[in-house]
Amino acid sequence: YMGGLPVEIEVVDVMLPTMQQAGLDLGACGRPALGELKTLAEYNHTGMDIWFGGTQPKMTVKDGKLHLDWYYLDDWMRYARKQGMTHMMWFMGGNPYGFPDTMNLERDLYRAMVGDVHVGRRTFLKKTNAKPDKVLPELRPYYVDFIRQLAKHAKENDWPRMIVHPFDEPAKWVQNSKQNNSYHPVIGTGKWIKPHFEDACALIREGAKGYDNVVTGGDIHHVDRSGKKEGLVFLDDLTVFCTNAIHEDQKLGDKVRAAGVEFWQYSGCNDQAPAHRPRFTFGWYFAAYDSVGSLVWAYNAQRRFDTSEGNNWGYGWYTPFGTVETPFMIGLREGWDDRRWISLAGKRSAAAAKRALKPIYKEAIARRSKKGRDTVNDFYAEMQSYEKMDQWRNRLIDLVLKK
Repeated sequence: YMGGLPVEIEVVDVMLPTMQQAGLDLGACGRPALGELKTLAEYNHTGMDIWFGGTQPKMTVKDGKLHLDWYYLDDWMRYARKQGMTHMMWFMGGNPYGFPDTMNLERDLYRAMVGDVHVGRRTFLKKTNAKPDKVLPELRPYYVDFIRQLAKHAKENDWPRMIVHPFDEPAKWVQNSKQNNSYHPVIGTGKWIKPHFEDACALIREGAKGYDNVVTGGDIHHVDRSGKKEGLVFLDDLTVFCTNAIHEDQKLGDKVRAAGVEFWQYSGCNDQAPAHRPRFTFGWYFAAYDSVGSLVWAYNAQRRFDTSEGNNWGYGWYTPFGTVETPFMIGLREGWDDRRWISLAGKRSAAAAKRALKPIYKEAIARRSKKGRDTVNDFYAEMQSYEKMDQWRNRLIDLVLKK
């Protein structure tokens, strides 16, 4: 017996706006192969989040002048631009628990300045441990010059907009924690993290003066959990404020926008996550707070085949024959397609879209489960009765098609 299921397809005379036309951005972490960039662009990604520890130009200092070789990055950026990508988040440092050794740009500039990677690294760590509040005096002109050369080269070669983060998770300044370093002692996080981040942001803005393609960004994983406004204190330093802690302050988006800063939200991923989770997180839930961009942590930071153990922050695998997609990737695409429908409905009739979306957003916020609120190790948003998302999209489609 050969059975079958009837399939009915309805084709409507509608063209969804692209992510760029809708004014939306989505990036995942890493610098994947060109074939993966193409796949990710097809799945609504408009950029990537790259890390200076593994993605940087060749740097040399000769006669007191910084020389940068962009050869390898040029090819990758050119292809990303060809796929329609419009932004890159570039983290110049990592987790401040390893401060100052995780200040990758500063550390590697010092290495180039000294001319010996080991002597330079040890000297940088020793000096910054002793005076951690600001970028070292001898490094400051090189830091500014690096940003200036980046802005100039990126502009001349049509790179995507560069959202430069001095380092990750600066809100950890209210903590006292460090990751042991067998190479050299580090001091980790403490009150010095706040002024150091602010100082680095000022240097980035100084270097980018006169250019509109390099701006400052920050990943803010706590808003005011400590009562010290550990995340909000950085509003004046940032062009892009990206958070995964909206549950700490439901009015956060309004506060960020009132300061003239772009409001973004980020969340985690997992290769075994069901498709409905990212669709809800990045689609309806984030839309309810009117964020204009998102970062996914991460993309391909998982074990190669056996992902039954470990965090496995990933949702795609590269192969010579194409990208192996996970349910997470499918759901992520659908979530941003929902955002594109929201944009289209607003373009057709802003007033009607607002009326239709108000109860949807209220329900989306109310339906978020209590899970996934650890903003460091296990962060996501999920809802029960996830079939609701199809109903919400259909409401918008009906609104768009209404004569």
